[in-house]
Amino acid sequence: CPILFPQAVMSARQSLTTGDAARLRAGSGGMVEATQNVRVTADVVTSLLSDKNAGGSAVGASLMASQVEGSLVQVRSGITSAIMVQEKGSRSFLLENGAETSELESAHVASWQSTSCLVIAEVVGSGVLALGGNFSKVGMGFALGSLIACLPVNTYTSLLLGEVYKAVPEVVTYGDALARLIHPRAGTLGYWSLYVFFFFTATNYVICLSDSIQSVAYALDWCRPLAAGVGCVLLIPTNQYRSLGALGFLSFVSFATIVATLIICVYMLLTTEADEVCTGHYNPPDFYGYSSAISGFVFAYAGQSMMLELQSEMKDPRDFPKSVCSSFFTLFVVYMVVGIVSHARCGDKSPGDLQLVVAKGPWKVVVGVLMTIHLTISYTLYQQVLCRAICIKVLPGALGKGSQARVQWFALTTLLLAACYLCANLVPLFIDLVNLIGAVFCTVLSCVFPPMLVLALRKQDRANRTRWVHWVSDGTAAAVLVLGVYLLVSCTLSCLVVLGQDASKSGNGPFGCHSINDAGS
Repeated sequence: CPILFPQAVMSARQSLTTGDAARLRAGSGGMVEATQNVRVTADVVTSLLSDKNAGGSAVGASLMASQVEGSLVQVRSGITSAIMVQEKGSRSFLLENGAETSELESAHVASWQSTSCLVIAEVVGSGVLALGGNFSKVGMGFALGSLIACLPVNTYTSLLLGEVYKAVPEVVTYGDALARLIHPRAGTLGYWSLYVFFFFTATNYVICLSDSIQSVAYALDWCRPLAAGVGCVLLIPTNQYRSLGALGFLSFVSFATIVATLIICVYMLLTTEADEVCTGHYNPPDFYGYSSAISGFVFAYAGQSMMLELQSEMKDPRDFPKSVCSSFFTLFVVYMVVGIVSHARCGDKSPGDLQLVVAKGPWKVVVGVLMTIHLTISYTLYQQVLCRAICIKVLPGALGKGSQARVQWFALTTLLLAACYLCANLVPLFIDLVNLIGAVFCTVLSCVFPPMLVLALRKQDRANRTRWVHWVSDGTAAAVLVLGVYLLVSCTLSCLVVLGQDASKSGNGPFGCHSINDAGS
């Protein structure tokens, strides 16, 4: 499935001034050419993002209404930094705003290998931690069948997003694609779905981080609210980075730490007495239990939320299928090994959090430190994309230079962190929260939006396609769309029922302790 995207050739450099930014907004031509690598300071970008003639208010829903040679210039929140996209010619640029003087460089900076590592690092942490609990819920056969079925479905929907980007390479996120191919209101739905998902995923990472902090300080027997508070304090310094220039290195570190954690946990599973590591509680599954577990397996592969952004920053987007296939196959192998070993060792008593299999002692501290590093990077990634999107929309000054911009960024990131902490402790059931996220948001982003976008795209190009290709390709996409809608409805209802049942149990209320020293907590 090749993605034919001509990479822009950058052969010259040009500096822009604030006056140039005003001319860009006014629509004068000649400022951005196809062969220019544009350099610009942060105050120019904030000038583009704000209407100075209207008292500094942010430009409306399109975020920027500048015209360059008759084409719309937009700013979007990418993976590593803000991205300026010129619709005519589909040229992207990367705003490095971590330094006092920011520059616009080519956004196409990531290799397919680093993109693959990023997908793995983004997905594997929270999904694999809850995998053992889902295996114990529904049994080996059903769990393996679900994992195997989810692999081709998620690979297919990811490649559909590659087809979308090939056709409209100026889109950077789901909202852009839905607005361009379907309707502006669909674009609004896409923006809200994506960024609400990012918020709840960040909340999920705060919960995981609290468990890791409890592992490091297991002798102190901290409750989850206190451990989550300590974790949030640790996140404040990394939240102050407004761009991630070393994303490839960070992705590798994140992947390496989770792999090391899994190796330790699997070793403990195989070498420790079963009564000491198998602390889960079994309840015979009903329809709601099966559906809730399915949503957890969907979440275990859910990397589609950032795949349009990832393609916008790849050196050669034609290599996107390599990143998809390699990352998902790696995830599949890891999940199979962890799930089979966990269930073979503990059966229906597998713990809902894999960190619980590590007995108290030095190894528990090591696992806690490794997971703290992994989750800090994962949370920072999601909060950067989310906070940058908020800034582009309502607080562009926070992306500029100077102390005032940094104070604004600090206030926004800290407010988001506080909201994640509150949500994490109001809904402290880790495995149930993972399943609910998978049911509501991952199903939409993974199995609903991709076929919707491709069907809308193919409808526009139906005249250039043969009849049998039309039936086969559209029929497959429609089948995945129907599957996604079914999973969305059934799994969401099931997860809400299971969440209500578990919340009614002793110790599972808001701001419950959930000490890791309590067996099966």
